[in-house]
Amino acid sequence: MERPDPVVHILLCHSPDMQGARTGANGLSERTLAEDVNFFVAERLRAKKVACWPVQKPTLIQRIMYLKKMSQLSPHQVALEVHFNSAPNETARGFMTLAHADSVHGLRLAKCIHERIHELRPAAPDLGVCACRGDLRYVDSDRQYRLQRLALLEDVKQWCCIPEAAFLSNKDDQKWVMKFDNRKALGYSISQGIIDFLETLTLEV
Repeated sequence: MERPDPVVHILLCHSPDMQGARTGANGLSERTLAEDVNFFVAERLRAKKVACWPVQKPTLIQRIMYLKKMSQLSPHQVALEVHFNSAPNETARGFMTLAHADSVHGLRLAKCIHERIHELRPAAPDLGVCACRGDLRYVDSDRQYRLQRLALLEDVKQWCCIPEAAFLSNKDDQKWVMKFDNRKALGYSISQGIIDFLETLTLEV
């Protein structure tokens, strides 16, 4: 039996006025930065003939309900939500990729994307692929223990992952992500990670 072609859903992260929204240099919000990255993810996927749907849902509840509805229609739904991290201290920096601890395919998707981001940012601290169930516990680049609540990964266990590509609270990471060419390269790296993941599904058939 052939596996149905998956559809990639590219979700836009929280609006600037929501709690937890972050702002980088020049007043650019996390959402604005993610919009650029999402555009290039979609551009590259479409060039590779991969079906994708950019989804601009303004609230977390709407995004969760959207994903749950899609997963009921078909289990072969890939969901991606690009974020940029933040920390109380300005020295923590680097990147991580998150997926639900109970999702084998979600973790594989996260690993494929994470490896591509590592290729793009080899000098940045690699905080790894993090498996979580709504609450994320990790050690940042300053070896400080962090706890975040990730409602998206608490309620959605399908092929869903969240790349946290940089710390907006860190000057070096912030400088990197404020360059348009870097956001473009990040989008292309993430899309290639998705393609890498989809190729692993082909091998399973």
